Formats: sequence, C-alpha cells, structure tokens
Amino acid sequence: MDRFSRTGQVFQSNKTSDGTRELPVRRELLNDPTYLPRLSWKMTPRSPADWPTLIESVRESGNAAFFCDNCVYDYTAPDDLWEALLATPERLVMTPNVWRELHPWLIKHPDHGFVRAYKGGGSAGLTLRNPPEEGAPGRKAYDYYVALLALRHDTLDRMRRVFRKENGREPNSDEEKALAADVQKAFGPRGFLLANKPAGRLTDETLVYLAVEHALSTGRPTVVLTKDADVEEHFFKLLWLIETHYRGMLLADRYAKMFSQFRFRAFPERLLSHPAFPFEPENAVLIERDPDMRDILPAKSRFVSIECIYIGKEFGHMAFGAEREMNRLLRIKDETGGLNTDRLGGRNLHASVSPLPLGGTDCAAVAHDRWEFIQPNGPAVPKLDVLLAISTQERHATVFRMAVSPLDQPDTRWRQQLLG
Repeated sequence: MDRFSRTGQVFQSNKTSDGTRELPVRRELLNDPTYLPRLSWKMTPRSPADWPTLIESVRESGNAAFFCDNCVYDYTAPDDLWEALLATPERLVMTPNVWRELHPWLIKHPDHGFVRAYKGGGSAGLTLRNPPEEGAPGRKAYDYYVALLALRHDTLDRMRRVFRKENGREPNSDEEKALAADVQKAFGPRGFLLANKPAGRLTDETLVYLAVEHALSTGRPTVVLTKDADVEEHFFKLLWLIETHYRGMLLADRYAKMFSQFRFRAFPERLLSHPAFPFEPENAVLIERDPDMRDILPAKSRFVSIECIYIGKEFGHMAFGAEREMNRLLRIKDETGGLNTDRLGGRNLHASVSPLPLGGTDCAAVAHDRWEFIQPNGPAVPKLDVLLAISTQERHATVFRMAVSPLDQPDTRWRQQLLG
C-alpha cells in the first residue's frame, strides 16, 4: 500500500470535498507523469531513495532553480548532487536564514560535498535570494504570508488565550491535556504537530515563500529540496492560500465590472451581530459564485511549475501547476497591506468563506475586513485569513482525486472558539 506523508494524506481523502468533479483533461494525459494541469497538484507517495535519478534530473533541469533547506546539507546526499546543483549559474538558491544557520556548520566541515564543489569552480552556481528590505516593494506581501504560516505554530497558545479569557486563569494540567486533545481533534496530525512547535527564526516559512515568489516573478521552474515534513506542510499551505486569494482577486475583477449580474445573499443576523464576526457588518454581503470558479480564470496564462521534493531516508514529491498571473496578487497584497483586490474602494473579496458556519454554500464575501495582529510587531491580517491559515481541511485540485475547487469546507465545531 502506498504510504504518504502527513501533508500528502490530504490528497488521498474526499472528506474535505462536497463532491468530486473531473478535471477537463484528456484521459491519455492523466497517465503522463510529466503532465500537470493549471492550478492543480500532483503528489507521489514515499518511495525508496533514488539518488542517481534525482541527480540526473537536476543535471537535466535546464533553468530550474533549487531552494535547499538547511537540513539537506548533511552527509546523506552524494557529492554528485552538489556538483549538479552548482554546475549551472544561479541554479542553487540560498535564503539568508538558511545561510545564517548553515554557515558555522560548513566552516567546521570543509570536506562536505557542497564546500568542495563550491571551491572547485561551482561558485557561480550559488545565489542568494533575500527578502525585500523594510519599506521596499514586496515587503508587506512577504511579511503577510510569512506571518500566516507562522501563525500555525500558535494554535495551541491561541486556545490557551481563549481559555484564559473565558475563565480568568491559566489551565491546570488536566485542562491543558484537554486543550491539546481539542487541537488534535480539530486539526488532525497536520495541525497538531505544527501547533506543538515554536515558530523559531521562521526559516521554513521564509524558504517556501521566497521559493514561490521567485517562481511567480521570474517564471523559472522552482524546486524546494528538504528532508523536513514541516517544510512540505508550509509549502502546501502557502500555495493553497495564494491560489484561494488569487481566485478572490479574479472574482473581484469581474464583480467590479458587472456586479449587477451577481446574485446577493445577506449574512445571517446571528453572525453579523457576533463580536467575533470577521467583517464590519455594514455593507457586508454574500455573492453566489460557481463552485469551482474555473470560469473566472484568465483565458491565457503563463504556466510555471513549483515543486517540493522530500529527500530523507525515503523520497517524496509534490508539484503545483501555478501561473505567473498569480504574481499580480502578490503586488496587490503588498500595495494594500493584505487585501485580495484594489478595485472595491477598501472592501475585500474573499472567494472562500467556509470557515464561517453558513451551511457549505458556494458563496464569496464582499466586505470591509476586521484585522488582527497575530505576531508582536508583525503585520495585521484579515480575521478570515487567520481561519483559512489554521484550517487543515483544504479543498484542492489534484489529478488523482479530481476535486477541482481550491476552497476548503472544514468542520465547524471549533470555529466559535477560535474566532474569539
């Protein structure tokens, strides 16, 4: 039986979908291992490590860029991998956090394959990808998505804060166990394992964001190499968030041009009057939309693949078929400080409102967001995006399961607690 990582298991379950639908792909293409439809995923189960095939793939990767997690720089990988990664100018990309953590170790291990390949003429193969400077274009989008990813490490503490607010004291040992059990039940192993780990220096979060931003801004196929399951998890979550926000941006484009063609619904009064409602009640409306929202995608798009390859004791692979038009979303996020659109006079359009208990209807929301600071000295983010970030029941498009909507339909039992 195939064995998948904890992130890969989301691709094997239909529990997060209200029905499966076929992707518009010819049957013969589904059997092509290299074919990846737009805005969809491919995932392989864990398999025995095959270094020769991986190394040959790197050598034949053309202009692809490889972002290596710091845990990859050990003695597990053959020296040939580092020679292949450094053989082409700017093929191996390092982020500042990875470099800061790795540099002292490399100094103590001059016999490592990376060090020897670098000194042996491969220096042109290495380049550094820095986050934007404070105040520079792109910085707000960077801070925004890194903060949402780091938030997932705060889930258990968030539950503790809700407990303190409701009870006026710290939880005792039994109550602490009960809170942990609640997190486990609500978010499963994916959310629970992250919730029990500190965010630290945000090395994993910045690695995946800079890799994704690199692919969308340059058009170069981009690969993250890691042996850390947390990096796989952040990789999937980030791209799911960006895709969901991307569809919100596209839906807002259409809404701004022809809003009279949309059917409106009112939010239930019980939500509008709730103090934890994520929108300002005035002018907050629901609009009906197509369940899959494929009709709003650009007629022409520029495909770019973004991949994460797990190279621990076993290998695993996930790939997403992105499009460079998604980079416009990052620019809007940056210019507005976190909105999905700049066309609605300060109101936002959320393509997914599934964290709200609305009965699973296919609706989007047009509203003024209520914002929340989720990190000390960090950016404010819309409250609904907080719920989207911590959800672990995302819907997605995948060749193997044929579910085509990127939007989640998570269980509602924990929402009122976390909204507080």
